[in-house]
Amino acid sequence: MHQHLQTLLHCIELEEKEQSERYKLDQQHTLKQLKAEGLALHPIIVTRKNFGYADYPEITFKLSFPP
Repeated sequence: MHQHLQTLLHCIELEEKEQSERYKLDQQHTLKQLKAEGLALHPIIVTRKNFGYADYPEITFKLSFPP
């Protein structure tokens, strides 16, 4: 595999790890706080999944309660 691809994959792994650490629920963060900050949408209902232009995944969803 090309070195640039390896570097990008490694960066993606680091970003996913950082997001999981940053947004995990613990004593300081509750789901209500994350929703208020716009960082969590829970629960959502996925209404449609498809691939759009250039095979980019597209997901259509709705909230199960009024915002």
